Amino acid sequence: MNQTLGAATTYSSGFESPTFVPDGLLGMGFSQISVFHTSPVFQTMVSNGAVTQEVFGFALSSESGKSELTIGGTNTNMYQESTIEYVSVSLAAYWQIPLAGLTRPGLDGSPDVVVVDKTSYAQSIVDTGSTLIITSDSTAQAFYANVTGAKPSTEIGGGTWSGMSSRGTA
Repeated sequence: MNQTLGAATTYSSGFESPTFVPDGLLGMGFSQISVFHTSPVFQTMVSNGAVTQEVFGFALSSESGKSELTIGGTNTNMYQESTIEYVSVSLAAYWQIPLAGLTRPGLDGSPDVVVVDKTSYAQSIVDTGSTLIITSDSTAQAFYANVTGAKPSTEIGGGTWSGMSSRGTA
């Protein structure tokens, strides 16, 4: 199996942490966005029959050693199988999907804030190669409305926010 790999010489500030030294990044996007104009690792594995299912699952955690990537399936110990819902990719470049739910805890004892539900889908990009889930400016604005210290950031582009207090993060 031939696979093109690249070497990064810089990384975004979102990966900076005194307890985390970046040691690599595995892009899971589609070939349409490859800077090398070649098949990314997952797509190569699918094309070569190296996986039994064209599926991968990931769990992200801020707790050391708790994040994981499962290629060719999912880790059923990480969720209740009866609750899984498969969503079709709406744009095969990034992993762009229609987000069917986005809720954040209410502030100062107020009820949870439902930003998106199954009647008001929002297009979003789930990017495992960054620290982001990307959505529209209006969805991000609704999510961070009234969160202490939250403000739009121009560092990355539209729809990104920064400066949240630990109490106001969701």
